[in-house]
Amino acid sequence: MPQNRGGRRAPAPGPARTAGRPRRPGAPRRGRWRRRLAWTLGSLVGLALVGLGAATTAAAVLWVTTPELSVEFDIEPTVVTDVNGDHIGELQEHPGREDLGIDELPPHVVDAVIAAEDAGFRDHAGVSVSGIARATWSNLRHGEVRQGGSTITQQYVKNLTGDQEETLARKLREAVLAVRLERDRSKDEILEGYLNSIYFGRGAYGIQAAARAYFDVDARDLTVDEAAQLAAVVPAPSALDPEREPVASSQRYASVIDRMHAEGMLDREEASELREVPPLVRPGGQGLAAQRAPHFLAMVEQRLADLVGPAAVHRGLEVRTSLDLRAQDAAERAHADALGSLDIPEGETAPVAALVAIDPATGGIRAHVAGADFGTDQYDLVTGGPEGLGRQPGSTFKPFALAAFVEDGNSPDSMVDAPATATFAAEDARLDSDWTVGNYEGQELGSVTLREATWRSSNTAYAQLAMDLGPERVLNAARRAGVDAPGKLRPDPSLVLGTGAVTPLELAGAYSTFAAEGTRRAPTAVLEVVDHEGERQYRANTDGDRAFEPEVAHAVTDVLRGVITSGTGTAAAIGRPAAGKTGTTSSHADAWFAGYTPDLAAVAWFGHRDDNEPIHGAPTGGGAPAALWADFVAEALADVAPSEFPPPPDDLPLAEDLADALCEPGDPACDEPATPGPPVGPDADGEAATDAPGDASTDGASDGVSNEAPDGGPSGPPAPSDDATEPSRAPDGTPATTPGAPDPPEGEGEPPADG
Repeated sequence: MPQNRGGRRAPAPGPARTAGRPRRPGAPRRGRWRRRLAWTLGSLVGLALVGLGAATTAAAVLWVTTPELSVEFDIEPTVVTDVNGDHIGELQEHPGREDLGIDELPPHVVDAVIAAEDAGFRDHAGVSVSGIARATWSNLRHGEVRQGGSTITQQYVKNLTGDQEETLARKLREAVLAVRLERDRSKDEILEGYLNSIYFGRGAYGIQAAARAYFDVDARDLTVDEAAQLAAVVPAPSALDPEREPVASSQRYASVIDRMHAEGMLDREEASELREVPPLVRPGGQGLAAQRAPHFLAMVEQRLADLVGPAAVHRGLEVRTSLDLRAQDAAERAHADALGSLDIPEGETAPVAALVAIDPATGGIRAHVAGADFGTDQYDLVTGGPEGLGRQPGSTFKPFALAAFVEDGNSPDSMVDAPATATFAAEDARLDSDWTVGNYEGQELGSVTLREATWRSSNTAYAQLAMDLGPERVLNAARRAGVDAPGKLRPDPSLVLGTGAVTPLELAGAYSTFAAEGTRRAPTAVLEVVDHEGERQYRANTDGDRAFEPEVAHAVTDVLRGVITSGTGTAAAIGRPAAGKTGTTSSHADAWFAGYTPDLAAVAWFGHRDDNEPIHGAPTGGGAPAALWADFVAEALADVAPSEFPPPPDDLPLAEDLADALCEPGDPACDEPATPGPPVGPDADGEAATDAPGDASTDGASDGVSNEAPDGGPSGPPAPSDDATEPSRAPDGTPATTPGAPDPPEGEGEPPADG
């Protein structure tokens, strides 16, 4: 009898299987045999193709002409215009470009680049077989060209030809040219040409311009750590700029130091010392500081790197943007006046402010004032910098809960309770401890309509609304409007009070969705790109996507109009139809006003850039931010005839019992997952090479509160003079943040004060 070493009895011999007969347990699966056969045949075909490719490459090398060892740089700079065709500025290469001989550079400069980009450079014949194999496997797995496996020689060929297309045909041609170049030129000649032509970011082409752009030194004087830092930015100059992306840059820098050690270029002690602290770089953007709207130009420059490739950004492009210079001028004047009017005592740190405006019809960014003087600080307060760091929005987040409530078919005139304080017990599965919420200065509003609770920015009413709706519904509505595309926010009950973090650009985009009657359009900076040969490389898609039904947006707008006419935002009244919401955190570290007319949405923010330091004088969103918003919008629309908002729906039922009026648990609408909406970043909706649809008097900031609606909107009860409200508190009286959640990141821990 046959023996089975595995301890299991070997199957007894038997007759061959016949068609239709069930397979015996333990018999080989026909599918597995077929898969093995298919894999074997596929491997043979693959090897044959590799052999054919090698033969083709060898034959091509015999007749392809070696490219000239020079890169054309005498092209005009990239010209950037506004939406009307008016000149904004130019993006040009760094003026310090100078070709250097390989023997003029310190050995560690050459070593750093070789270690970072192509450790086998001295040994291969132009292409790396192992590199190509790794890249091919990755590309096959992802179904697209994502890695190139490029050697230094191949990168140099790419610079020489100017061909940025990521296709297999281009990679094969590049490989052929690289092999030919290696046959006809020395390694030092290739390396010298590469170092003098590679793009390092900041408009710097070549190692000499890069040394001046990042460290203000001659390349001949670069230290080891400086050389490693420059080598670190080569793969993605914008995404790895130490100033723009400090975390990613420092990780890449440490990786380069480790590679230099692994290649024997640094000893262990030196590598260990160097990798801990990257060298300091000088502020970037010096060439933009003297131009108009420099923060916006920096945004455009970074966006162009994504659209046409970093090497083409400064080479004769014509770029039409969404900015309107007339609106930009109005924004800069209003911004300067607002900061200049603050009474900051000597010794106190003055706050900064940001202002951004969006055209609801296109998503185009019409004005962009990002904070401090660009010459001394390139940080963009509008976008939250490269990492998109936001600030707590306070009660500017409440309209998203209002939208979800109206989506359930309820009228904003439904009655809600707005007590001075409200405590939500930990018995609720969403809370790990009791959650206590309070209104500003202990205001007891009693039983009011949700409309009035919005005007007076009641925290207790909206906390109850979020608990009844479910925080997932609130977050889902915010994401559909345009907030939180990266998925930073969590569906916690306190989110409705603005305990998360959003950027002014995100919030302006979300409010523009309400202004556009529920159609969301991603904020867009770049509208069209034409290269130096007149070929269009990109055109933005501004069609938009339906986020809310028009009736929902109309109802939200009708309520938010009352915030300006009868609530906490009367300082934003401009004598024409407008809607908006105030927002202030409990520590008074952030003060917001977000609002819109039918023609323009804008957000104004005040605070301190680096921390949660309270603003002197504890201003609220209804103070300086609302006044800044009003001054800007009034001037920006001075030559535009006032437009009316569409009327709100008149058939929404009143909800007598708020909880009963909402959808029941288990209802698909209640259980709708809070999935992110479309990307929020500038130009995120754009498609390459496609056709897209292409001084008024002001009421000023009122010291009192009028029951009259200057623009014909609804009148209501007197509004509180302040926008801020009491912070949420835990049972022990300490300020509470997100209930039942871990401690928030630094800078996101303060609950909203108001409104």
